[in-house]
Amino acid sequence: MRRWHLVVGLSVVAVSIGLYAAIVAVGLRLAAPRPSIVGPVPEALAGAEAVAIPVPGGGPIHGWWLPGSGRGNVLLLHGIWESRLRMVRRAEVLRREGYGVLLIDLRAHGEAALTGCHHVIEKK
Repeated sequence: MRRWHLVVGLSVVAVSIGLYAAIVAVGLRLAAPRPSIVGPVPEALAGAEAVAIPVPGGGPIHGWWLPGSGRGNVLLLHGIWESRLRMVRRAEVLRREGYGVLLIDLRAHGEAALTGCHHVIEKK
């Protein structure tokens, strides 16, 4: 009877370690940098200005700023493994409606490449 408990216990430990390793592997894959060449401002966003926002602990965040006509401002953020190019059509619609629009590349995406997705905590 004791041997059966030992086999079951070791099996549970082995499965738990395997599951943990799989979760870590998926997390590392999702957080891996996805740099890409975004290029110049697309024709659809004529009049947009290229911007580089300095951030502590890494390179600048690159983006495009489209001034609006006074209805407010909107920050467009792309999804995982994407770049600001994914938001161009949304930016066009918002600009037609009078909004100022800022499209940026999140860290480790597009032109804002780093070694991985992470947060920077600044100590004072």
